[in-house]
Amino acid sequence: MTLRLLLLGIMLFLSALCAKAWQLEIYDDQTLEPVAFAYVTTADSSYGIEADANGRVPLEQLNNWPRNIDVVVQHPNYQTQQLSWPQLQNSNYVVYLTARNTIIPEIIVSANKWEQERKEVPQRIMALGAKALAFENPASMADALEATGQVFVQKSQQGGGSPMIRGFAANRLLLVVDGVRLNNAIFRSGNLQNVILLDPVNLDGLEVIYGPSSTIYGSDALGGVLDFHTLRPQFASEKGQDVLRGQLMARTASASGERTGHLDIRWGNTQWASVTSLTYNSFDDLISGTSGPFDQPGFGRRFFYVETVTQPDGTFQDRIALNNEFDKQLFSGYNQWNLLQKVAFQKEGKYQLTYAFQLSNSTDIPRYDRLTQLLNDSTFRFAEWNYGPQRWLMHQLTAKLVSPTSWFDNAQVIAAYQDYTESRVDRRFANPVRRTRTENVDALSLSADFEKAFTTKTNLLYGFEGVFNNVSSNARTENINTGIEQAAASRYPNAGSQYFTTGLYAEAFYAPQPSLNINTGLRYTYSGVTADFSDTRFFTFPFNEARLRNGALNYVLGVTWTPFKALQLNALTSSGFRAPNVDDVAKVFESGQGQIVVPNPALKPEYSYNAEVGFISRFKEVGLVLNGTAFYSHLQNAMVRRPFAFNGQDSVFFDDQLSQVQALVNTGRARVYGASLVLEWQLDPNWYINGSYTYVQGSDLEANVRLRHVPPPFGQARLGYQKEQIRLEFVVNAQGGIAFEDLPPTEQEKAYLYPAEGALSWYTIGARFGWQFKPWLNFQFKIDNALDVHYRTYSSGISAPGRQLTFTARVRW
Repeated sequence: MTLRLLLLGIMLFLSALCAKAWQLEIYDDQTLEPVAFAYVTTADSSYGIEADANGRVPLEQLNNWPRNIDVVVQHPNYQTQQLSWPQLQNSNYVVYLTARNTIIPEIIVSANKWEQERKEVPQRIMALGAKALAFENPASMADALEATGQVFVQKSQQGGGSPMIRGFAANRLLLVVDGVRLNNAIFRSGNLQNVILLDPVNLDGLEVIYGPSSTIYGSDALGGVLDFHTLRPQFASEKGQDVLRGQLMARTASASGERTGHLDIRWGNTQWASVTSLTYNSFDDLISGTSGPFDQPGFGRRFFYVETVTQPDGTFQDRIALNNEFDKQLFSGYNQWNLLQKVAFQKEGKYQLTYAFQLSNSTDIPRYDRLTQLLNDSTFRFAEWNYGPQRWLMHQLTAKLVSPTSWFDNAQVIAAYQDYTESRVDRRFANPVRRTRTENVDALSLSADFEKAFTTKTNLLYGFEGVFNNVSSNARTENINTGIEQAAASRYPNAGSQYFTTGLYAEAFYAPQPSLNINTGLRYTYSGVTADFSDTRFFTFPFNEARLRNGALNYVLGVTWTPFKALQLNALTSSGFRAPNVDDVAKVFESGQGQIVVPNPALKPEYSYNAEVGFISRFKEVGLVLNGTAFYSHLQNAMVRRPFAFNGQDSVFFDDQLSQVQALVNTGRARVYGASLVLEWQLDPNWYINGSYTYVQGSDLEANVRLRHVPPPFGQARLGYQKEQIRLEFVVNAQGGIAFEDLPPTEQEKAYLYPAEGALSWYTIGARFGWQFKPWLNFQFKIDNALDVHYRTYSSGISAPGRQLTFTARVRW
């Protein structure tokens, strides 16, 4: 069987090589991906033809073109190439195009699950393609988002990253992977690291949709949607011209000790196509910067740590040890691997079926901020605190129908099953009892989306979605000296809990004139939680079951107006909501020293009402694009943590400690407002400048304090140069500061995360260099934090990498 597969691979590869002599092929000179629908003409424009979706033009269609006139290959996203016929023959009829650095306004997005032109979408959207991701070379998906300079990312450990968008984070942001929601019943309101489940090397691109998007996406889309698109199978355009492409990548980085290897292979004919991708990441303990902060020279340094030693009698004892490399953040390393497999079948002009399998698995991921937390000035609180192996598996079947009917022009149906497992392992200092709490979520989902154009001016999108989650939770303790194991109180009900959400939506687009687009839509969502508290071994609850059922109606109304080609104006009002999930309703956990959170079965949904205005100005004469947005959001009935009574008591014993009782309640009102500006400036064919700046303010109107997930101002600037096979960028990243007295109360309670002044401002400088040494071989080098600054992003529990050198080599065929 193995020999047959090898022979088949060799035959496919040889057939692909032989096919080149019969066609003109057009590729991106950096990614080596085909340039779809490039336009090929003669220099005098007397002849012209469009390449297909795979960047190919059969040579037989060029037979009658004059051989004494050059051939011009052009595409709006790329610099034009002009070649003579001898040059084409010498290159075996393969043309490499260099991308323009400024994003053109015609870029399409999928804010409404269907591809649209940017001029039709009133929301602010950031799109990042595979080429930009490859050049940035992020170590994780959290780093990929942070590298854009337009998404703020908090980290409690190296193996994490919690995005913050417009003052919202965690379960108030919706993560979507290939049309399937990643959010599940145990997504919490605290900082959430689930975004690292996704591998940036596996992506064709991603989009960040800012602001509430509940009309299309349902619950959780309060602050925005992070929409990820993984690698897609590629079909051949003609019979006998099979597609066979692959990539090998190796990357290493200094400060994190990263060692990454990646392989992906794509194969396709006119009916069948597949893509296989595998990535392995290994990270050592992260090394922080050595420079500053000068007024707090000890902040963030790892001077001491807990080590567990074996005594002569065979028992274990914790003791505090000195760390001689205090810039090395001990116990922060981890490993992870990701697998993606897709197989697709199409009946051209009728339908396409795609089966996808994705798997992500990690080793233990140390919770670094908890490992540095002190119980008093001389004693650590924990000897161990790890997230156990984090495993995510998804099976997905997608059917796309492109044969128009009276009900739709295009339709997409997605059925998916996800299996998600996470655990928490902790042991207090000088305590031999280790506790392990494990959660598993089985998630089933079914969605259908339809598109129907009634006229050239009117378009309708509609669809439905159903999601069901089953949560199992268990816990045990183990005495590391005696080996005795016992059952323990679990994070969620031992007897099980369920969550479901269903929704129907419709959104209409109307263009009364080419310069004016109007869209409006409604969605009704019905959701519920059931939690079984009949197991009273560890807690005696005043109820046997929590059963919540809630409905929500959401709307969107947006307008885009292009009064003249250089200016597009956008205005939007929308609502969003988040229904309580199992984590909100049924969790029992220690939120802080001497504090315990208990269930509240009377919890209701929270709602957000948003208004935003924006503009996109394009000055083609000077190559400048400006994109600005201002927004205001009002959060009503917000779920906030407040003192609570449990069985009539304001304090209970938990883990042998008298703890204040708290719970999530609907008493909050909050407002968030801010603005952002993005600049893209093509100075000449080779030099360009990109930059972004984000300002957000938000406060809890009940308590009159700053909201927890509102970061300080942050931004980025890039100066780049690109010519032929060389690309170079200089990058500056910066964050403002927040005085300690202005921090949210929940952050002031975690004073060990901050120096005395509060969240400090910082800036870093770096550079990226890419060299397409051969058409099949690419080298990349980057330096981050070149000044070796010691800093932490706001709310983070681990310091950022110090000066880091990253080297990457890619082989593509």
